[in-house]
Amino acid sequence: NAAGGVDGVPIRYIYYDTTWQARPGVEGFTKLVEVDKVPLVAIGGSAVIPAVKPLAEEKKIPLVNDAAYLEETEYQGNKYFIGIQVTRQQMNVSVVEILDTLGVSKIAIEYGNTAQTVGMANGIKKIWTDKGKQVVAFEAHELDQKDFRSMLLKLKTSNPDVLVHIPYAWPEAALFLTQMKQIGWKPPMVSTIAVYSNSLIQQAGDMLEGTIISLSGFDMFDTGNA
Repeated sequence: NAAGGVDGVPIRYIYYDTTWQARPGVEGFTKLVEVDKVPLVAIGGSAVIPAVKPLAEEKKIPLVNDAAYLEETEYQGNKYFIGIQVTRQQMNVSVVEILDTLGVSKIAIEYGNTAQTVGMANGIKKIWTDKGKQVVAFEAHELDQKDFRSMLLKLKTSNPDVLVHIPYAWPEAALFLTQMKQIGWKPPMVSTIAVYSNSLIQQAGDMLEGTIISLSGFDMFDTGNA
């Protein structure tokens, strides 16, 4: 804006917190369109997008996914819905490529119970087992879960080479890692963008040390992605 905006038009950024849930997502979208009169809405959250997509289609407002890892089919049949994020399958492949680079054979997968994270967990498990390698534990948690200790003991007992941790957002990851420290377990860990958070780093501290995070995305300078 200091240089005059885009084509002489200053940019005003307006946002509402969806807390990654459908109802506040719909409320935020409605305010942006009907009150703030925006011409375009960026969105994220696998629980939010299905609730908002029909509204964008109805209002003829471009809706841009800039955060959620969706299946390719979720973009079909929606004229006003586009994505600038990699697909869920692309993210799954990137996680497995990290595991291959580490040279491990046995993994445990722990994931949040949402469409996005369940899809990622199942996808990673399939790619990994199709390679003839082992998934020695496969455990899910609820987003409001407060006690992970019994699950963590199961994961620890399975003795994986690497733990693949797929939380939906950083708050549940903070609890998970804090309780992991309490039981005295710190396995090599591969995770996703959900743990890429200053708040999580402040709460989990040294439990994140050495964690490898997959941050797949498009190269904005590669015009082949256009």
